[in-house]
Amino acid sequence: HSIVPVIVVWLLITGALTVLMIIHPGITGVNKLSASADEKVDIVVQVKGSRFVWEVTYPEQQVTIYSVVPEHEMVLPVGKHIRFDVTSTDVLHAFWVSAFRMKIDAVPGLVTNIYATPNKTGSFDDDIGFRLQCAELCGVDHNAMQLPVRVVEQNEFDAWVAQNTQSS
Repeated sequence: HSIVPVIVVWLLITGALTVLMIIHPGITGVNKLSASADEKVDIVVQVKGSRFVWEVTYPEQQVTIYSVVPEHEMVLPVGKHIRFDVTSTDVLHAFWVSAFRMKIDAVPGLVTNIYATPNKTGSFDDDIGFRLQCAELCGVDHNAMQLPVRVVEQNEFDAWVAQNTQSS
């Protein structure tokens, strides 16, 4: 009989913790994500996954890069609100940049959107979290689906765009 109060207290505490986790970060996180979708988008980046390569296109800047080209990297300006339009040509892939704390599926025939506003400069050379990585086991060369990410000041982004527009 003395165990019953312990069980009741245990259930109340774990139940309260569960409700707390549902509210924060659960509901508050979803609200923050939906608020990101309402913000003005500064840059659109189209990302297409295929076995075993990422194709990243900046349509307004007319630049396309590929993860299979060793010197290519996804370059983004700091402080700009970016919408990533993510899709796949073949199987499920997952667009994941751990430094941005974001991940979304790349689904064949469907364009999914995810938003990020990088708030600090950085690169893969300094932090391995600055990397676009497929996070969905998509085949034997799944581990090759990665692309370094570099977040830079606006003037450096503009110079990168000019350089990659000329070489295209």
